[in-house]
Amino acid sequence: MARTRSVLGLDIGTHSVCAVELTGSGDDVAVTGVGWERIPSPELIGDTVLAMLSENNLKTKNVVTSVSGRLVIVRYVNMAEMSPEELLNAVKYEADKYIPYSVDDVQLACQQLGGVDQKNQTRVLLVAAKKKLIEDHVAMLKGLSIRPTTIDVDFFALGNAFELCNLNNRLIGEGEAIACVDIGSSKTSICIMRSDSDCFTREVFTAGSSMTNAVAKRFGEEAKDVELMKEDPGDAIEAMQESIMPVLEDIGSEVRLSFDYYENQFDHQVSKVFLSGGSIQFPGIVENLGGIFEVETEAFSPFEYLEIATNNDIVLHEKAADMVVALGLASRIRGM
Repeated sequence: MARTRSVLGLDIGTHSVCAVELTGSGDDVAVTGVGWERIPSPELIGDTVLAMLSENNLKTKNVVTSVSGRLVIVRYVNMAEMSPEELLNAVKYEADKYIPYSVDDVQLACQQLGGVDQKNQTRVLLVAAKKKLIEDHVAMLKGLSIRPTTIDVDFFALGNAFELCNLNNRLIGEGEAIACVDIGSSKTSICIMRSDSDCFTREVFTAGSSMTNAVAKRFGEEAKDVELMKEDPGDAIEAMQESIMPVLEDIGSEVRLSFDYYENQFDHQVSKVFLSGGSIQFPGIVENLGGIFEVETEAFSPFEYLEIATNNDIVLHEKAADMVVALGLASRIRGM
């Protein structure tokens, strides 16, 4: 019998810190804690993390966190079928074909995806992250007396969150291809998948800060003041929506390119988009992006599909869109 344990998913972004605690065993898990806090300035990230954990009584020692950005490289390559140990050795030997960094400067991981084709080739997921990026991230956490058990990547966490919520096909039917698109402050993460058979991930560096800058330019305001305007736009809402629209079109264009690539590679059309991230909460963004994607689009509210054993209603409802990556990180509990 699997023993009960707890895992805390800790998502440290550029705009906010999010945490989700899952407790249980196997697929039988419940949300037993959540936390959200805005980061007032970069130099206060550590203080913000500690305050959020303390205020929400989140003391779980099993912490899963993540890295992302331009120093994380993801490639999908075809290689001969081999054991996991042989595969990692082969990837290390051939890494210079796939990544722009020396193999000595990166942390490598790989995983076979799907089956084997007629040429005895299998599709392999290769992830490389600069060691300095991981070391700096871990050092920051250790300085807060947090020792992460696992370092994940944001867009894989997106997919894991969706899979957790879609147990027994609660969100889509079996075999459908869907896209999870998370629009944060500094980046947009894209994860397209269909069951366990194929997957495509990508990051785009047009996101919420680009929207904020567009509004700031229109109104002649500072970015920090625009953040307050976005929370209570009042009579300025139409002008703000108009200012944001070109940024949404840029994001939509990049996401559509990702759809085209996926559909050409796997011969399956994306049937639905689940949007998340703090930047989708401004009025009209979900509807406008749905029109640009030309695919059914909805805001992803993950806590609707899970057992809830905590009463932090503000985070569970008002901040749900911002909590998806943290949930996906915590969902690692299913493999522990």
